[in-house]
Amino acid sequence: MSGAGRITLPSSHIFCYNIAMKENTLFYRCLAFSAIFHAGLIAALPYHILTYAPSQRPIEVAYVQSFGHEKEGRDISPEPVAQKERIQTPSPQIQASEDRKNILDDFLKAEIFRQEREEDLPQQMKPAAEGPKKKSVQTPNIPGEVFQSPEYKNYYQIVREKIRRQAYRNYRHIQEGEVFLTFTLTRSGELKEAHVDTAKSVNDEYLRRIALESVQESSPFPEFPIKLQDKEQLAFNVIISFELK
Repeated sequence: MSGAGRITLPSSHIFCYNIAMKENTLFYRCLAFSAIFHAGLIAALPYHILTYAPSQRPIEVAYVQSFGHEKEGRDISPEPVAQKERIQTPSPQIQASEDRKNILDDFLKAEIFRQEREEDLPQQMKPAAEGPKKKSVQTPNIPGEVFQSPEYKNYYQIVREKIRRQAYRNYRHIQEGEVFLTFTLTRSGELKEAHVDTAKSVNDEYLRRIALESVQESSPFPEFPIKLQDKEQLAFNVIISFELK
């Protein structure tokens, strides 16, 4: 009865169990040996090797620059030196501007001396004024002039404008002034006579000559209007003004 509750395992099962136990024991022993070996290896290494971490190059450069500032106690940045050099050495643009200024000063001095020498020259030999000027030729109204009739006034305005245009083409010099002329036209518009009133004109032979030529070259003029056909001839006065603007 004492052996009624005991379980008896087959011999094959007992053999497998023993093999498994031996394998587990061998695994644990190897694991323990590996742990002891690595712990001893780590303990044998120097402490500074375990804690050393190589610094990166950018950090090293920054450290050297900072160390230099602390050692010398001043700013050694090359930027102010470069700025100083730029201030001391003028740029090509500034140098070119200075050269142009010197050339202009020399030119102005020479030009002033040249103008002083020209003051002794006669009026006809002096060169034209510097810079382009626009010529202007006008035939202004004569103060106090009274026209015989509206037809005479209209015809006179046509004649005067034709003379002004011809005088504008003839005016090529720099003289300025007014020339007073008197001339006579026939019924057909032909120029009979013309002369310059020197007492009322500028004392300049060139202007007097081209004014008279302008009247002569404008002929023939239009015929008299119907209401003036009873006149064989009519006398006219005209002022030609020459001016540069």
